Amino acid sequence: MALEYLGKREYSYVELGQKLKSHIFKADLNKKRFAQKKTAWQNKAKKNIEQNSNHNETQTFAGNAAFKEFVNEQELDSQDLGTSQPVDAEAVLLEITAILDDFKARGWLSDARYTEQMVHARQAKFGVSKIAHELRQKGVSADLVLDAIEKVKVNELDNAKEIWQKKFKAAPLNRDEWAKQARFLQSRGFGFDTIKKVLNSKDDDD
Repeated sequence: MALEYLGKREYSYVELGQKLKSHIFKADLNKKRFAQKKTAWQNKAKKNIEQNSNHNETQTFAGNAAFKEFVNEQELDSQDLGTSQPVDAEAVLLEITAILDDFKARGWLSDARYTEQMVHARQAKFGVSKIAHELRQKGVSADLVLDAIEKVKVNELDNAKEIWQKKFKAAPLNRDEWAKQARFLQSRGFGFDTIKKVLNSKDDDD
């Protein structure tokens, strides 16, 4: 499963760990929910049989077919019907950590490579603040975040102008328009100094 995720794109150490934990615990939750539904169905079937003293093999077969249909609706393998064993959270976390450390040692998992890819993909759409925030959320170290910030800053003004032009086409004509355009650029992660340079560029050109 971990290799399948890495085969699609780069992940940070923390992000891949969160992805694996989410997958495992979600699967465990689905098993528990299925077990509860299975028990409820069995109780209902038992009650129906008790209420109908004239049930026969045909009814029993129909009940089995209904149960199989129920299983199919849950999209769970019939082999899992009786296996709702609780997940040992501590053991799972230890196993995930071991997998991540092994991938990191092999060079398959790299926060530096992830950061570089993130900067390349996001700097044409967002400013320093947004990109730095996303990297911190993914558990990237402070040193790598600082390096990313320096790289984004190189072309940040040009990127901000391009993003602004695609959205608004023309410079603001009054204070309300200026505030509206400034809020848009701020939501994209651009700082106030960059915003002022973009929105005041018309005056500079004149």
